[in-house]
Amino acid sequence: MCCRHKTLIRGLILGAWLCWAALAGAVSSGEDVPAGFENLNLTREQQQALQDLQNRFRQDLDQIRQKITALRLELRTLSPEDRRGAKGQGIRTGIRELFVSGREKALFYQQETWKLLKEEQREKIPPGNDLGFRCHFGGFMGWGHGREFRRGPGAPPSGLEKSPLQP
Repeated sequence: MCCRHKTLIRGLILGAWLCWAALAGAVSSGEDVPAGFENLNLTREQQQALQDLQNRFRQDLDQIRQKITALRLELRTLSPEDRRGAKGQGIRTGIRELFVSGREKALFYQQETWKLLKEEQREKIPPGNDLGFRCHFGGFMGWGHGREFRRGPGAPPSGLEKSPLQP
């Protein structure tokens, strides 16, 4: 292997490590300001309250994801007749309710964050900003192969196009 290839491989490894470290939070800017809130000049109290809200939101979503995963597993273990029958329909309804619950949690935490901000800070937030609280569940069946025909190519994903918190 020539020297140029070794340098390229080392560069790729270093780049991958830096990306991983940034995603893992190991590399920080020295401030505890959450992403997307850098230009709002948050006070220490606001930063701490926002961090607490984000931690609670993650915990709530993790619980919902675990319930959805358990229900999906239960649905997969049903016989084809039960899956098409009332039992399968009940499980699918439960999954849909959990999706809605996740979206409601996201809206709740967006409203709580909105209450933390002062008027001049609110004015700096662009319309449609989810304030870092988004339920990433997607649609009920996901975006998998053959699903895009329902929305049409280039259409935005279903959900809120504008934050309900903003006038």
